[in-house]
Amino acid sequence: MRFKTRRVEREWRQLLNEPHLCRKIVPVMVYADEASRWATGYDCVVTNILRTREEQEAICRLRNVPFYTSVHQLWRGFDLEIANYTDEQAVAICSRVNHAFSYGRGKVVLAIHTEGTARHLHGQVPDDVATWQ
Repeated sequence: MRFKTRRVEREWRQLLNEPHLCRKIVPVMVYADEASRWATGYDCVVTNILRTREEQEAICRLRNVPFYTSVHQLWRGFDLEIANYTDEQAVAICSRVNHAFSYGRGKVVLAIHTEGTARHLHGQVPDDVATWQ
């Protein structure tokens, strides 16, 4: 796994050091990295984990949508760079992760997103341990 910025790498280290934050997201991120290597031969590049309220407000303004709380603000979301994947590789990575992990409530754990500031793979985990399968 590689990180786009030092900030994102620090956030990853924080996840690893704080068990209450990492119990669900770390296994998914590690598995996504393995899925990336399986599909492409390359480590995934994590571009975002934690998002401040100010950063979320800026994204909402950019998209011209009302403010909403993102899973990134709650240590439950992560983004992966998609630029180095073909469409088929991105779909294969998502499929592999979603086969291994189930979010529940009609949501997937890893998806191709066009929302935000650029096309990317977006990962998310549920907040309720009881729904984690």
